[in-house]
Amino acid sequence: MCAFLDAEGACRIYPQRPYVCRSQGAPLRWTDHDEEGNIVELRDICPLNEAGKPIEELPAAACWSIGWAEGALAQLQSRLDGRDGLSFHGDEDDEPDHAPGRVALRDLFEKRTPESSS
Repeated sequence: MCAFLDAEGACRIYPQRPYVCRSQGAPLRWTDHDEEGNIVELRDICPLNEAGKPIEELPAAACWSIGWAEGALAQLQSRLDGRDGLSFHGDEDDEPDHAPGRVALRDLFEKRTPESSS
């Protein structure tokens, strides 16, 4: 569960929430290549929004289609992270301390003392 959620499940940083939180609220769909090189449709949604129909059963029009702009952002992020490709699929299997380009949300939310922030 997200480190920024309070005891009632509300986001404590909603007005300043990260880009990923702003984009993951809606069901997402995009195309990618499978192991055989075929183009396949993939979908994802924030676990907090999974109630209701399974994402696979939603009509395409009910999903936010990720396109060239998001692909460009992913490419920039992959360069910053030192990744070889654009696919982030499978990152959830990475150990948190070794996942490239990841920062634990709890680390960002910790109360900092003035001397520790300099």
